[in-house]
Amino acid sequence: AVDRQPDAAILVDFPDFNLRLAKSLKKQGLRVIYYISPQVWAWKKFRVRHFRKYVDLLISILPFEKEFYANEGFDRVEYVGSPIAAEVRPKTGRDEFRAKYGIGSTLPLVALLPGSRKVEVERIFPDLLKAAKLIRKRVPGVRFVVPLANTRSIEELNRVAAAAKIDTEDLEKTLTVVSGETYEAIAASDAAAVASGTATLETAVLGTPLVVVYKASALNYFILRPFISIDTFGLVNLVAGRRLATELIQDDLKPEILADEVVRILDPEVNRKMRLDLEEVRRKLSGENASVKAAEIVIAHIEDRDGSG
Repeated sequence: AVDRQPDAAILVDFPDFNLRLAKSLKKQGLRVIYYISPQVWAWKKFRVRHFRKYVDLLISILPFEKEFYANEGFDRVEYVGSPIAAEVRPKTGRDEFRAKYGIGSTLPLVALLPGSRKVEVERIFPDLLKAAKLIRKRVPGVRFVVPLANTRSIEELNRVAAAAKIDTEDLEKTLTVVSGETYEAIAASDAAAVASGTATLETAVLGTPLVVVYKASALNYFILRPFISIDTFGLVNLVAGRRLATELIQDDLKPEILADEVVRILDPEVNRKMRLDLEEVRRKLSGENASVKAAEIVIAHIEDRDGSG
């Protein structure tokens, strides 16, 4: 409570609520520190003015954000690295995971990640399945793994496939669905098709070559696209500063195109090169002790302001 005279208020993510709260707190004389920037760089640049007016310090976990905010006239930003780089670690090794599910150590393995939300699975999973059927015809011995998000079920996947009228009989012996082993499945895979979002960064940290995919409703995409201020969607590419992973968004997400790209990155030389590029992304995230660094910055900011009166 304000009447307890805190030194500062620390707001974490959740912009729709926190930016309104920041305005209120600032009017009451509190210093406002914001940890984990909302994705205003993607499609809500107008919100930067709220940071300029109501936020004393922004602590960022993505390396490109400091430059973005500086270009928008807000320079009170400190980058600490992403906790993802330190936290994303498989509990089992590649061979152990494959042995558990009867996947030969030398067989090509492709991870399919259609997203964690129901609407994402409904729109993206059918194209992933259709692409898998095409890949199977071109890559001898290929296997597929679908790491289920905690909020999804195998019954839901079956319903989505049935609703899309996809006959999965030819995939039954080559497709494995796992739960609670997302990092392990990605790390054991040779390539992945990943719904745009944090999962693309997790896949990059794990070092698995990937294709970024996404599909919204046609109406939502039509309405929102003019407001999107970036020409690349995947966080992995934003961190890399270049189009490292191919992005198949909306109408570009077609099974034939996705299959072509997965087959391309399964090529040993292409795969090796992309793994080296993903190591660069992991280094850029440099998330060791990100939370500790954030705490130290908060303390230094408070002490500095106190000392300056």
